[in-house]
Amino acid sequence: MNAQTFNDLIDQINQAAGDVQRERGTLFEKLVLAYLKHEPTY
Repeated sequence: MNAQTFNDLIDQINQAAGDVQRERGTLFEKLVLAYLKHEPTY
């Protein structure tokens, strides 16, 4: 399994979204949703 830091994930979001701020927000929301679905605490 490849563990990534939060900053690595944000960098990937920024690269994927380019200059489109709305796309950055959408990808970040998907990241948070995936985290909350898989985090046992929540």
